[in-house]
Amino acid sequence: MNARVLPAFRHVLAAAVLAALAALSLAPLAHAQTTYPGQYVEANCGSASSTAVAFTSAAPGVGTWATPPWSSVGNVTNFTCPIIFTSTEPTGISDATNYWIVPISLSAGTFNVATSAANALAGTFVTTTSATTATHATSNIALSTTAGLPTVAMALPAGDWDCQASVFYVPTSTTSVTNLQEGISAAATTIGSLGSYSDLETAANVMTVTNNPVLTTPVVRQALGVGPTNVYGVALATFTASTLQATGDLRCRKALTQG
Repeated sequence: MNARVLPAFRHVLAAAVLAALAALSLAPLAHAQTTYPGQYVEANCGSASSTAVAFTSAAPGVGTWATPPWSSVGNVTNFTCPIIFTSTEPTGISDATNYWIVPISLSAGTFNVATSAANALAGTFVTTTSATTATHATSNIALSTTAGLPTVAMALPAGDWDCQASVFYVPTSTTSVTNLQEGISAAATTIGSLGSYSDLETAANVMTVTNNPVLTTPVVRQALGVGPTNVYGVALATFTASTLQATGDLRCRKALTQG
């Protein structure tokens, strides 16, 4: 090869090698950013009351809460929050019964209603056969003593997720509590093993209604081999004397180490 051509060829070859190495090193990173972006998602089921929740007559029925208490972060769409209706419900929805909603539009306040959190995430909703305005709704569930219930839930895609939940308890002025547990679980009504829940044990204690407790779980790894998979924030309380309601917040971040 001509001596003057050789250096130029070497430069071209070196550039090609560097480009190939760059492609090899950046391809996994690009994949990681697209598929495993350290994605953060959060579903917040705030506690609130409304005196006007309008319903259509449809299969499934559609409710409208003008200023809904629930919100989300990270483009999560398949999440569910609790709700109770206490008067003037449409046919198909019962009075003072735990239901779970899935938002249709957060900005418009529209939602569907399901009889369980699992049904909500599966898209199995209640049919309403009359159009009316419920005159009172509360965005909580009514807990039963020593029975676990989901205060919030999300369906997550496959991957390793680090999840944490908070439970907001709403007692009456006479609710007497001896135990509050909050956990991250793959089961809607079950607290998991040690390390997946927090636990407050106390002598019988009447909580004040002006300072409602909010208790938080540990960060719990959810290794989801297939998706979407339901992850629940579960509350399990032991109490007497009156009622105890609750709602929750669930936030999860996908592990950055995947790719």
